[in-house]
Amino acid sequence: MIVCSCNVMSDHDIHNAVATAEVPPRRLVDVYNCAGAEPRCGRCAPTVNKVANVARQCRQGGG
Repeated sequence: MIVCSCNVMSDHDIHNAVATAEVPPRRLVDVYNCAGAEPRCGRCAPTVNKVANVARQCRQGGG
């Protein structure tokens, strides 16, 4: 599902970016950067943050 229409970034893009990052991104801007994007309008920020949190939990073996 497309989460960020400005960057045409999907939930899978975010999850993969967090999962494959050398160091898990902590800040929202770092999540965008890992996905090869940058925050623009900000409407997607809450959803990007939720998807990134799930990806971090999966990375740590919690899901």
